[in-house]
Amino acid sequence: MGETKINLAIRTSRIFKLMNEEWKQVHHHGPIEDPSLLDIYQKAVRGELKELLTNTNLRGLVRKIFLSQSTQRQKANEQEN
Repeated sequence: MGETKINLAIRTSRIFKLMNEEWKQVHHHGPIEDPSLLDIYQKAVRGELKELLTNTNLRGLVRKIFLSQSTQRQKANEQEN
């Protein structure tokens, strides 16, 4: 119901430390390198996505990003086959 999906490309790194004979994750970092996607993601997390999508200019930007990602996925799939 009323769901919006945002496809993100996130490169992550994790740091583990051996503690009491068990590996524990002590740090996680995952930057979103595309500034426009980062802005959209942050607004979604803060619950501001509805406002974001009502702004005509930003709605066009979101559509452009989604179409670009869709095209990139199609090209990657074609290269695999």
